[in-house]
Amino acid sequence: MLDKLYKLAINAQKLDSDKLLQQFLAPTQLQYDILQLNKDQLYYKGIAADGRSFGDYAPYTLEYKRKIAPKIGRDTRTDNITLKDTGAFYDSFKLENERDQIVISADTEKPNGDLMSFGKILGLTDESKNELVDWIKEPLQQAVIEALQQ
Repeated sequence: MLDKLYKLAINAQKLDSDKLLQQFLAPTQLQYDILQLNKDQLYYKGIAADGRSFGDYAPYTLEYKRKIAPKIGRDTRTDNITLKDTGAFYDSFKLENERDQIVISADTEKPNGDLMSFGKILGLTDESKNELVDWIKEPLQQAVIEALQQ
């Protein structure tokens, strides 16, 4: 019994939480899901990472999105500002795992200006972060248990 506890204690000392988290966040599907959370909060909610709304489209833009955009294959959502017209911005999203954070980047420079003028558009809201924690909490706990039992 004491041998097992001693081994568990040794493994706990060796546990590198940063390395474990990096390995856990490495799978492509999880990275895709994290990026999708950011895209969804932009597209479906029209909000920045701080939860601030982008507001509503101007009347001219609403008219364009209703009449012209469908004919030329552009985005037609008008419920909220989506920052999506051609889809190039959304397609440029990338995720980088750094030692103590996850960094979402994208090409925000567009012909009419920088999309960052809308605020901190790259990053997760608290609601999206909580959703991510819900997704990974149990599998991450299992990974820690397995690392302790090695």
